[in-house]
Amino acid sequence: MSLKRNILIFLGIIFIAGISFSIGMNKASRKSMPLQSGFLQNNTSYFQIKLEPTAIVEKNSQPVSIAAKVTVPIAFDGIIKYKWILSENIELISGETSGQWISLKTDDVAISTVSLKGFSKEENRQVVMRVWGFKEGRKILSEAIISSNPQETFEDIVKNVEKIKAEDSK
Repeated sequence: MSLKRNILIFLGIIFIAGISFSIGMNKASRKSMPLQSGFLQNNTSYFQIKLEPTAIVEKNSQPVSIAAKVTVPIAFDGIIKYKWILSENIELISGETSGQWISLKTDDVAISTVSLKGFSKEENRQVVMRVWGFKEGRKILSEAIISSNPQETFEDIVKNVEKIKAEDSK
C-alpha cells in the first residue's frame, strides 16, 4: 500500500508541475505578443492596426466614421485582405466592409474608412477590423476591436480596480 501511495503522490506532483509549467508558458506567450491598447483596441500580430473614430456620438441615429490605419514592421509583399466586422444593429452608411491592398512597405500606411450608424454611447457595441495575408506559405492575421462605450468593457473595469488599489496602497 505504501508503494501505491508513493506512486500516487509522485503522479500528483508531476501533474501539478505540468499545470504550473503550462500556466507559465501561457503567461510567457502572452507577454511576447505586442498588445496595442488605446481606445479599447487589441492588436496581437504582424499587422499593426489603429482604429480612429471621428467621434463617439451620443445617439445611435448619429453617423460616425472609423478609419483603420494598417502598418507593418517589415515590408509585406503580396495581397493583404481586410474585413470590417460590425456587431449587431450597426448599419453601414458608406465604405467597403472588405477589400485588399497589394503589398505594404514599412513607411506606408494602408487606410480603410467606414461610416456607420448605431455605434454610439447609447449602447455598447463593437467594430472589428481583421487584416490577413500569406507570407512564406503561412497565414498572418491581425485584428483590432473598438468599443462604442469603453467604460462598460471588462478592460476598463480592470483598469479602474487597479487604479483604486494603487490609491488605497498610498
